[in-house]
Amino acid sequence: MGSCCATWARASWGTPSRCLPFPDETFDAIATEPPYHEEATPVVVEALDELYRVLKKGRRLAMLCAASQADALRRQAAALGLRAVLDAAIDRKGLDVVVLVWLKSLPLQG
Repeated sequence: MGSCCATWARASWGTPSRCLPFPDETFDAIATEPPYHEEATPVVVEALDELYRVLKKGRRLAMLCAASQADALRRQAAALGLRAVLDAAIDRKGLDVVVLVWLKSLPLQG
């Protein structure tokens, strides 16, 4: 699929991520870098639900998060049925972060 066929959006929304102004299954891919602050963790985890909602089936979601947020995000991703395709700790200019990439599975054929 060429980029001409993909749905793209690049925006910084001032609204809570739990109410993104897009229909279900809008995006071919999502990449995000949420706030790293520990107190933001509950909101970041909650945002994963909304990102899942707007991601098309069979597509990927990538997140660069604080290392302290990674376990909660892994648990929520598993609860949503996202399949991990990359989980790697990296040093981002002295800040411990984790890159997480998940695949939103296609429905089972049957």
